[in-house]
Amino acid sequence: MSGGETNRVSSRQSPIRSSRFFQKCPCKSLLRGQSRDGSQLLPQGAPMSSTTLSNTAVGQSSAARWVALAVLFLTLAMSFFDLTCANIALPSIRKGLGLSEAASSWVLAGYALAYALSLVPGGRLGDRYGHKWMFLLGTLLYVLTGIGVSLASDERHLVVFRLLHGVAGGLMIPSIAALIQVMFHGAERARAFGFYAFVVAFAALFGPIIGGWIIETVGMENGWRWALAYGLSLGVLAILLGVPTLPGKSSTAEGLGRFDLLGSILMSLAVVGFFVPLIQISNGQVAWWASISAIAAVLLLIVFIFWEGRLERNNAFPLLPLSLFKETTFSFGLASAFLTFASFTGSIYIAFAVIWQSGRGEGALAAALVILPFSLGSSIGPLVGDRLAHMLKRWVIPASLLMLSCGYLVSYLILRADPHVSPAVLIVPLSIAGFGSGVFFSLNMASTLLTVAGRNAGSAVGMLVTVQRIGAALGSAIVILLISQPGPGGPQDFGPETMLRTGTSSVLLCALLAGAALVISVIEVLGTRGRARLQS
Repeated sequence: MSGGETNRVSSRQSPIRSSRFFQKCPCKSLLRGQSRDGSQLLPQGAPMSSTTLSNTAVGQSSAARWVALAVLFLTLAMSFFDLTCANIALPSIRKGLGLSEAASSWVLAGYALAYALSLVPGGRLGDRYGHKWMFLLGTLLYVLTGIGVSLASDERHLVVFRLLHGVAGGLMIPSIAALIQVMFHGAERARAFGFYAFVVAFAALFGPIIGGWIIETVGMENGWRWALAYGLSLGVLAILLGVPTLPGKSSTAEGLGRFDLLGSILMSLAVVGFFVPLIQISNGQVAWWASISAIAAVLLLIVFIFWEGRLERNNAFPLLPLSLFKETTFSFGLASAFLTFASFTGSIYIAFAVIWQSGRGEGALAAALVILPFSLGSSIGPLVGDRLAHMLKRWVIPASLLMLSCGYLVSYLILRADPHVSPAVLIVPLSIAGFGSGVFFSLNMASTLLTVAGRNAGSAVGMLVTVQRIGAALGSAIVILLISQPGPGGPQDFGPETMLRTGTSSVLLCALLAGAALVISVIEVLGTRGRARLQS
């Protein structure tokens, strides 16, 4: 295919490139895979050097690359089936194992936190030793730890295996995006990442439904075991097919320098110090040592900042270049992503699972179906995000967050007025909220990376995905904290009325988090316009 033909195909594949919103800013070059300085940017979750571009699909035919992509998507679907099923299965787990409030938080928020902490190191290890082998190792560990989760006999074993499960996921997922970058280029790469988004949306949509049906069929006491195990067969298949089909020449270690082990340890300890007190909840109360842990985390964060700054001044390769935060689009993008993911990745699903199962006494399948409009809206949003960007220009992201927060707020008001309302009444507000979340997810990365130079793209993408996961962990932990508050009848008052009240309050919390993200995005847009006027 000639260069002109390639350009024509690329423009047809990505209508968003012709959007006036992106023509008014350097983002058009970012969508071609470049930063403002013309250097190569990277796709989601794959810290890589430019060496990758010279290794595109070495020795692979076009058909072989698409077969390898299908193998990668088996693991991607497995991980998102597991993530969404865990949310819907929480009431079943609590009944089957008699989980405490603290263990319930660790099952969800602990998994998300372990996943987030291993994302950047997992990507860097793949750069050095080869993404094929990190993918296979991560998938193998994910399957083994998933089996351990399903066979757990008490809450201690369950929590340990869920944490290891999260670490395995963090080692596995970055290599999926990295291998796509290695195997494809041009219009094919854009098409491959489009399929990536579709697989995520598909798994998030049907994961809760399948999991809810399994729990209904097997029973509340042990149904969660089968719901969390059914997707692991996809991982086994991916390992068997991945060895002969995935490209082995996918290491990008040249020029990366030494791995910033100290920086990784400092960042991990700081984040754990902030989150462990929030996750370790007992009877609705935060542990007495929470303040000590928070102070230690602040001190570790200060040391981390000094260390990263020292590496950057010495032209080394820090885990996180601090110069990234001088760009307002990057800083504001991270902040809005943090709050938005806290509002819809896990937390809203937990809230409705508690309302429908623990409050209304309905089954897991009914709880999954009531949140289905949100999932459908989330899958439709990315398909029309570019058209909205054409119409709304800079205001497209604030508009998406407005839809998300208003959809949540209307749902809260409906449930507060009548907790036993028909699910049909919630279809419209939940669909609007889901649509807003989908539009935000599809455009937030391009906006956040707008001013990032190519040499820092890997760190920037890794940081963005990590912030998304930490936000999800925080949102899940706070919702668990809310539903752990007993009713007026005493410390043991966790009856249906109490669960309806705390579950409905959790929906309001999601609305407030999305509203805070909306405020941040509006401030960023207004600030950008103000700077543009000064420069003109």
